[in-house]
Amino acid sequence: MDKRKEDRKMSTKCKEILEELAIPCNYIEGHEPVLNYEAAARVDEQYHLTGKESKCLMMKTKSGQFVLFVTYEGVRMDRKYMKNLLGEKTSVCSGEELMEVSGYAVGCASPFAYPDTMKYIVDNRIFGFEKYICSAGTPTESFEMETHYLKDIYEKLGCDVTYIDDYPEEV
Repeated sequence: MDKRKEDRKMSTKCKEILEELAIPCNYIEGHEPVLNYEAAARVDEQYHLTGKESKCLMMKTKSGQFVLFVTYEGVRMDRKYMKNLLGEKTSVCSGEELMEVSGYAVGCASPFAYPDTMKYIVDNRIFGFEKYICSAGTPTESFEMETHYLKDIYEKLGCDVTYIDDYPEEV
């Protein structure tokens, strides 16, 4: 499969879910590739996006469970916190594991649209932001939605979600 077809397949999962659940959002296709927060800032400015940039970090526990940590730009993963929360050591997934499990490119993980076996750890601080800017799985597609809709998406999809209130401010 060529790269453009593969990218289209990855982003389609997010777009289909947003449309199927009638989640109002600003879905943007074909923008500058976003692989870092500097490029994200340029896209945000170009398309007048005002939300907080998402950060979605896929991890794997020692026993092989995949876990997605959903937070926002600038937050670092606290391995000790995650070990205490999950009861076992975790490591950040490799780019190959991310692609194999989700179909998402490195730096482009979405906060949803993963296999049913995925466990989600959601930093409740994101709900303090009115809007949330997310990647749709490829470097050239993003969407901005009101942050509260994320809970609706998880509920409607039947996701295994743990909402956390006590994540450390600085790691």
